[in-house]
Amino acid sequence: MDTIVPRIVTDWNDAALVAEASPEMLQIASRDQVHALFRTLGERLGTLKEYGGATRITYFVNFTTSGRVLTLTHTAPALFEGGPAMLRIRTVRRGGQWKVLAFYVDADALLRDPGGSGGPKRMPTI
Repeated sequence: MDTIVPRIVTDWNDAALVAEASPEMLQIASRDQVHALFRTLGERLGTLKEYGGATRITYFVNFTTSGRVLTLTHTAPALFEGGPAMLRIRTVRRGGQWKVLAFYVDADALLRDPGGSGGPKRMPTI
């Protein structure tokens, strides 16, 4: 986790996330949507200054007809040029490989109105 996450968020490398993404994640969001979201994250948060390391907070084991499926959720504090953030990453293990199932970024910088219009403040979403 601590090698994958910095590779993704240091300069908001959407290709790095797509390379680590599970099939489920790629079904939900197109590459263009991921690229657009990461462009917005880069504009609002900037580059990574400090990474606090990932901590596992939950794990689930599901037994299905095709075998066992293990899902982990990690959080990782990070400091960007635009301010602090908490990253939350869900991964799934199938066929001996870990893949990113979900990737969340919680940061006050994402709630600010970048145009200063006083309009609604929205988190970028896929």
